[in-house]
Amino acid sequence: MSKIHKNWITIIIFLIFSTALYFRYELELYTYLCEEESNAPACFVLYKEYSEREMSLPAKRYLKISCEKKYELACNELEKSRIDESR
Repeated sequence: MSKIHKNWITIIIFLIFSTALYFRYELELYTYLCEEESNAPACFVLYKEYSEREMSLPAKRYLKISCEKKYELACNELEKSRIDESR
């Protein structure tokens, strides 16, 4: 097998492994970015992920954190949810 084939196989294996790790540890990655790095968009992504999984308590928590960190999309979403709850 030529050196080029070996390199391509190595790259493909690395990409498959990296993708598998990302999907396995996706929530942990965003949790770290949100809580440790104060990344408001990561908190909003966590809100979306927990909402899709129908886990409302953590979803609301991360939405509030994201809005507190001045992320406009989160504040808009929080306002919508407050209006819906008041009806």
